[in-house]
Amino acid sequence: MLSNRAAIYLGEPEFLLSCLTRCSKDAYDKETNREGFVNMGTAVNSVCEDVIKDRFDKGDLFSHETAWQHYMGLNGTEDLLNVMAEFLSERMAQSVRINPGNIRLVNGVSAGLEVLSWILADPGEVVLVPVPTYARFFADMNERMRTQVVGIHLQDGPMSRFTLTAELLEEEILTHQQLGKRVKGFLFCNPNNPLGMVYSMELTLSLMEVCKKYQVHFIADEIYGLSVFDHSVKFESVLSIPKEKLPDPERTHFMWGMSKDFGLAGFRMGFIHTYNNDMIKCLDGMNLYTSTSVHIQQFVAKLLLDTKWLDTVYFPANLNRLASSYSYIGKRLSSLGIPALVAQAGLFCWADFSLYLDTHTEEGEIKLFRRFFDEYKVYLVPGSMFGCKIVGWFRIIFAVGQDRLEEGLDRIERALSKKSLL
Repeated sequence: MLSNRAAIYLGEPEFLLSCLTRCSKDAYDKETNREGFVNMGTAVNSVCEDVIKDRFDKGDLFSHETAWQHYMGLNGTEDLLNVMAEFLSERMAQSVRINPGNIRLVNGVSAGLEVLSWILADPGEVVLVPVPTYARFFADMNERMRTQVVGIHLQDGPMSRFTLTAELLEEEILTHQQLGKRVKGFLFCNPNNPLGMVYSMELTLSLMEVCKKYQVHFIADEIYGLSVFDHSVKFESVLSIPKEKLPDPERTHFMWGMSKDFGLAGFRMGFIHTYNNDMIKCLDGMNLYTSTSVHIQQFVAKLLLDTKWLDTVYFPANLNRLASSYSYIGKRLSSLGIPALVAQAGLFCWADFSLYLDTHTEEGEIKLFRRFFDEYKVYLVPGSMFGCKIVGWFRIIFAVGQDRLEEGLDRIERALSKKSLL
């Protein structure tokens, strides 16, 4: 009855969305639903919900003009793009001044990934992404656009864990070329999800040089760029590289959104920056399908203009609370003998539960996941869903608020107490 391509949505739902749906229908609440699911699997930033609410409740951000109820700002209103250019210039680009003409708005970074997939690659062509990585990267670019998203397994050994190098990228490109496949893009998530690593500018430029050599588009997903809670490291955005110093500016594209650094996933706002004029034309041509409410756009423009609140209230609170939550989860995991990768940014902890697996196989990992999820109603994402071939790793979201964080970790501890260490 339906098209063949529709079949992708008629089978089993995609893992992350399926788990989110189940958790949302029976969500834990300390006062009203203590037996509900504790969602520590969906990357939602909840640590500053009170701070956001206090700012929104002032009532000075929302307004209405009659023009806004009609077709306008489909790729970003002039007000919003100007404000965003200034915001990115100050917060991420450092000495580089961002031109609003190089920015376009889409309805979320997931939508942006799908749009870039459509523009940059034909069906069957390849986009490479280091794994383990955010599982939706595969779905966002493949579900409807049929781009072949392929994981590059990060190096792992006694001296380093999950290491990304330019040599690794080049080897993967050459392997695909030998197979007769065309690599069109490389997706670089920095800070990394799920590892929490902040990559150096030296590595970024070396990866860009490889992409230039093989005419591969460099897609920088920096959606966690303002959530670096480790003050000893410096995050350097690709936007901070002057155009004339980029190895291949026409094939360098940047993405950021309001979902993670501000915890405003419900606003559905993602931004793409590119120096490629043809890409801008394509984004403009597709804007009817990727537009965001004009009222939300103007609301956010006013919010981002409140630099005093951003600098003295929101960002200090967000970073301090992320750091505190990360410290807390680190201590709890350590007490259980669970090693974790040192995180510097983001909302997550990448932890090794391999000692608690019944069998050191992917099946053993999923069995542990099912114990957490079905028996103890706490949701963590198993590493196999992120393309990790080393069994036992799980991503835990710690930016869930202190009550849910404590409850979730208590449930994890109870679940693990049922399993003796191997």
